[in-house]
Amino acid sequence: MFYRPSSTVRRKPPPAALLLLTAALLAAAAPARGATVAEVLIEGNRFFSDGRLKDLMKTQSNGWFRSRPFVQRNLEIDVANIEALYHKNGFLDCILEWERRPAEKDDEVIVAIRIEEGIRTYVQQLSFSGNVQLSDAFLAGKLETAGGQPLDVTSLRSDAGVITSLYGNAGYPYAEAAADVRRDSTGARITFLISEGPPVHIRHLGVRGLKRVKTSVVLREMTIGPGDLYDRKAILDSRGRIYSTGLFGYVDLRLTAEGADSTRPDLSIFVQERPLRWIGLSTEAGQDAEYDLTTDLSTEWGNMNLFSTGRKLSIKATATFRVLTEWENLKNRLELTYTEPWFLGLRMPAWVNLYFQPGLKSKGRSYRVQRFGGEFNLSRELGRSSRIWSTVRYEKVDIFGVDPEVAEQLRELSGERIRRYVSLSWERDTRDHIFEPAKGSLSRISTQFVGGPLGGDDHYVKAQASWNRYQQLFPQTVLASRIRIGLAEKHGRGEEVPPDDRFFAGGANTVRGLAERSLGPEDSAGNPLGGKALFLFNVELRRKIWGRLGSSLFYDLGGIWDDPPAARWEQMWSTVGVEAWFSTPVGPVRVAHGVPLQEDLTPAKGRWHVAILYAF
Repeated sequence: MFYRPSSTVRRKPPPAALLLLTAALLAAAAPARGATVAEVLIEGNRFFSDGRLKDLMKTQSNGWFRSRPFVQRNLEIDVANIEALYHKNGFLDCILEWERRPAEKDDEVIVAIRIEEGIRTYVQQLSFSGNVQLSDAFLAGKLETAGGQPLDVTSLRSDAGVITSLYGNAGYPYAEAAADVRRDSTGARITFLISEGPPVHIRHLGVRGLKRVKTSVVLREMTIGPGDLYDRKAILDSRGRIYSTGLFGYVDLRLTAEGADSTRPDLSIFVQERPLRWIGLSTEAGQDAEYDLTTDLSTEWGNMNLFSTGRKLSIKATATFRVLTEWENLKNRLELTYTEPWFLGLRMPAWVNLYFQPGLKSKGRSYRVQRFGGEFNLSRELGRSSRIWSTVRYEKVDIFGVDPEVAEQLRELSGERIRRYVSLSWERDTRDHIFEPAKGSLSRISTQFVGGPLGGDDHYVKAQASWNRYQQLFPQTVLASRIRIGLAEKHGRGEEVPPDDRFFAGGANTVRGLAERSLGPEDSAGNPLGGKALFLFNVELRRKIWGRLGSSLFYDLGGIWDDPPAARWEQMWSTVGVEAWFSTPVGPVRVAHGVPLQEDLTPAKGRWHVAILYAF
């Protein structure tokens, strides 16, 4: 609190000697306070290069266009990071010291780091003590520490945690582990001392925090139950399954033991429900094939917890209007979506989407086109990373206001095609990140049977398969590759595979350096027609350069054919190029330039691309 004194107090001026001493101290501190780094020296290092160590440092020397201030706190952090690197690679006795040396200019300093690496220590022997339930070979195969490798003290702590987690998955949540290290001049004998503790069985499951959701909705997601041996992995899986219902914003599972018997605890499930109903209004502008500008007005109602059972129901109504030049209601659509999370008593979500589009007469059209259809989708998880799903689609188009023979001709002329199909798809996704993966793979196989006994205008079969792989070669460096193939062919009374379902390639996400959809057959005007066979191969090296900015080198290869048996290797196109990208929360934004490698094309015919997300 500030206040003003009631009377003025006159103070004597400070003595001249004190003023001179203060000025001298400030003058002496001024160069250090505003000093910049002229040079960074690293001395005594033999195992790691100067460049490798400087990559860890915030302290950098002055550049041509930028001065780097000397910050002692940053330098201390740099020294700690370098020391941690040496310790991680077996140099447990390394000694680091730093000093600030004068430079030629008064406002610059030289930063010097002296390193005494010492002797590198290797793991000579790895053993376990106190383990009965889990074998030595099983435990050793799960640890980062291994015989013959440099000793990493930080890995010993994490490996102890791995051991306790393995015992937790085996029913021993009270297990403890610690590493005993015996060193000599160049080697170390590591023994993990294990106290297994008693086995633990779940006595009872309880759910707390429910208000509108039935208890059975939560319990059916559990993969562990009363009488089961404690399993940490099963508990984490159960927590994820409860979250995946979309009904809860908070989920936590805890052991609660009654009395002194900690070997038969209760497993309590704490949840907090999300808002389970919603009403929404939205608008969206667009462009119709016949009109300059249109707008969609939509309203939606939904319930995520129908009958308190986790079933979902939503109803959406959309009206499309012609605007600006003239106001006119062009189209109305009503959609109903129902989701059954446990179909036939199995964790096999099924959803039905039905739509009805009543016909409207327009000013230039005396008849009306009415559409009705829907989809049925059934999916099943095959473990933590795989799933399989099937879709059946049916639709019907009727034209009112004209004779039936004329209605059929009008439907064909207006492009109102009826497409009915059944599809089956499989996916396995082990990527560590959806937008910017560094490890893992993504595999997909899908088949689609259109028409035949289902009826409709189109009759063909379409199959696709793809495999993406991501490997982290070095820190901030990822090697990404993809192979994709596709095949489509008519069947029965089908005339041809329709243009919308043919394969296209060329452009930012397939073969960079070529125009969008430019591969494959063309019509007389040079417009792409697509093909019935596809082959793609892509490989690229991605590396972060600074912060969120990165670059990639890529090679793309692809081909499109209208006659699959006549496809030839030499008919494919290949390109090379470079990309620059910037990482954002919704994925990287990238700019790419590719150059075709075919002899009849010059590098000047390369092409630029701007896109969001990686090509694969």
